Amino acid sequence: MKRLPILLLILISGITLFLAGCGGGGGGSSTGGGTGVGILAGRVVAPDGSTPISGARVYIPSKQESAQTETTTGADGTFTLTNCPTGAQIVKITKGSFSAQFNATVVQDSTVNVPTTDTTLNATSARIAVVLGSYDSIEDVLCKLGYGHVDDTGKAVMDGTQKFDVYSGVGEFVDPSVDVKGTMDDLVSSSTKLDQYDIIFLNCGAELENFDLQDTATAAMRAWVTGGGSLYVTDLASAYLEPLFPAAIDWQGSDSTPADQEEPVGTWFLGDSGITTEADVLDANLKTQLKNSDNLTSEDKLHIEGFLGGWAVIKSVPDTTKIWVTGDVTYSDPFDFGGRAPSDHFHHGDAIHGLKNRGQGVVPLTVSFTQGNGRVIYSSYHTVEGESSVTLRPQEKLLGLLVFEL
Repeated sequence: MKRLPILLLILISGITLFLAGCGGGGGGSSTGGGTGVGILAGRVVAPDGSTPISGARVYIPSKQESAQTETTTGADGTFTLTNCPTGAQIVKITKGSFSAQFNATVVQDSTVNVPTTDTTLNATSARIAVVLGSYDSIEDVLCKLGYGHVDDTGKAVMDGTQKFDVYSGVGEFVDPSVDVKGTMDDLVSSSTKLDQYDIIFLNCGAELENFDLQDTATAAMRAWVTGGGSLYVTDLASAYLEPLFPAAIDWQGSDSTPADQEEPVGTWFLGDSGITTEADVLDANLKTQLKNSDNLTSEDKLHIEGFLGGWAVIKSVPDTTKIWVTGDVTYSDPFDFGGRAPSDHFHHGDAIHGLKNRGQGVVPLTVSFTQGNGRVIYSSYHTVEGESSVTLRPQEKLLGLLVFEL
């Protein structure tokens, strides 16, 4: 009879050890981490490894790709991701069309600082095409942001090593060393071509060679944007933007045309050549970024120069269009064009003189809007024609930061 208590003790001890073995030291994370939580901290930057990215989403996904925990970066690109499950985790970063991901080991009740080599946006995460133009060179800005490299004068080297495809615009001389994928006609009139890209940049001065393709290109590009494509357009390339989404921007001039209907390009007021403006940056985060990088004046203004005669002037935008930058500018009525009727497509080389009906005022200079699943950015100014340097001038810095809003 004395054996029974001893057997019971042995049995109870065995059950206790078995249960302890099953409980282990943790679990609960799909990646095999512990039951506690920790913190990840770092800074998200552009592919150049230094430009901070504001408003990027940083998160640890669950098996269903919803976030277990998430945060967004500040104006300086920094983030603090709290409540991270301990152990090995996959962390994802998204900003517009751009992304990155890295592996991290979360330590319970501790903060792990993630190096920027892990939090740099992947230069190939967004599929990009650039249509070259006669007056703008966004390709230079892209290369300075880490999507390629520039020569000793600051011009983009486009020999196939850049992280974007290049298409030529009519009338634009293309150096034989440039790796060109086709013409603007080839790109914007083909849904198959368009669908190869997440973002397309239309430089000022880019034009279709065959204007008979205008309607085909308009339909294809509209479908591409509403389906999720992002479009960046500057200055004279507005001639291709207006037929796509006429309600998004109301241009100076053509007051008889309702703001939500397409306005004939030749009736728009023309911005004056050679002017400069000390512009206001309306977005707080963007303004902080520019200030932190010494790209604002002592009065916290953005100095913009390089306006060429005939640039498109915005009158107003609806509430669904965001205004990033405004500036005080002067402009003229194209119907008083020295006796010459305005054309459908102005060129910056056109003479503009003797105009009587002139205007001046603070107008939107850079705006953005969404259409369906896609995004559009338009800017009345751009890079300074014929000038380049290995660094970004203030207006180019702003436009470079807006690239990551696409």
